[in-house]
Amino acid sequence: MRGSTYEAIQLLSKMMHVDGHIYPSSERPLTLHAVFKDGSTAVGESNIAVDRKTIDHVFVTNTHDDEQPKAARKVVKAIEEADMIVLGPGSMFTSILPNLVISEIGDAIMNATGEVVYICNIMTQKGETEHFTDADHVCVLHEHLKHKFVDTVLVNTEKVPEGYMDPDIYDEYLVQVEHDFQTLRDEGCRVISTDFLKLRDGGVFHDGDKVVDELFRIVFGARY
Repeated sequence: MRGSTYEAIQLLSKMMHVDGHIYPSSERPLTLHAVFKDGSTAVGESNIAVDRKTIDHVFVTNTHDDEQPKAARKVVKAIEEADMIVLGPGSMFTSILPNLVISEIGDAIMNATGEVVYICNIMTQKGETEHFTDADHVCVLHEHLKHKFVDTVLVNTEKVPEGYMDPDIYDEYLVQVEHDFQTLRDEGCRVISTDFLKLRDGGVFHDGDKVVDELFRIVFGARY
């Protein structure tokens, strides 16, 4: 009805009294593409994990024309002015990277003066990050932007109790992410590893309060 994702989100933010600003990465509909290690491709988020192939890289195109995808208004400026840019947690290839592969956003993050923090997933994801270590997640981010831009990684070290997860509800998650701290350091990252785990209703989550506390320690430590 508003004719723009950006305008719609701003209206909803006002109606819901959002404290802060929410910007879409693009104002136009985008289509996600995946290229697998075997050279085959898939189009559309729901199709990428179906065959459980190893993903080489992803990219986005405008859905309705052949123009280069562009960042939404105010997004690049917000990244440039931020004290901290937080990535994740979330699906690596279908939630996080689709934003970063928009060239203006990727460039803004690579050139950002604020701390870039990646919150590593606790569990591997079927058809996306099977057998991934925490370092594998960061390497994929760096490979897509061809630059080592992540400054700090938050890693959960608390073990998920065996058999805790309900596979009927959380059927896309496989096993807990293993650690490779040396490779993370080789990628130029500071590693903060501690108990960020929250178990709830048969599912595995990050404890939001613990994560936020750590993020504030990082940003205020960097500032002062």
